[in-house]
Amino acid sequence: MYYRLYLLDHSRKIHAGESFLADDDTSAAGLAVAVFSSCSDEFAGYELWKGPVRLAHDRMQLKFAHWHAMNQMQQRDVLELEDRLQRGFECVRKSQRLLEAMAELRTATRSGTPEDGRSGSGDGRPPRRYERPRGRTPITLAR
Repeated sequence: MYYRLYLLDHSRKIHAGESFLADDDTSAAGLAVAVFSSCSDEFAGYELWKGPVRLAHDRMQLKFAHWHAMNQMQQRDVLELEDRLQRGFECVRKSQRLLEAMAELRTATRSGTPEDGRSGSGDGRPPRRYERPRGRTPITLAR
């Protein structure tokens, strides 16, 4: 399923956003919380949307699972989303906390290769790649 993550400033205006793929609402919320916590030095909040429905936001009391507790596939999904946000938005590139988290996560995902040498989630599935939904307009934000 496709989801959208928006990163908000102190006045609750959207400053960055990206679409991503997740297995279910719970996985999407975990990914959103992990990404937001990695760049909360530059952003005051986040919103997670699925179609026209807002599923989660920073004012909700969601359990945060640090990326250390995530499986390898989830860690790669977090890293991929953080990387796309960083490439797409200058305001995201300013986050020192995000740079540090991405470096640490890259190191962890490199060293966390399954023992049989295959890449992927460790459960035999290949790494998931993001594809922007067809027929949808890319997110455009006022700067």
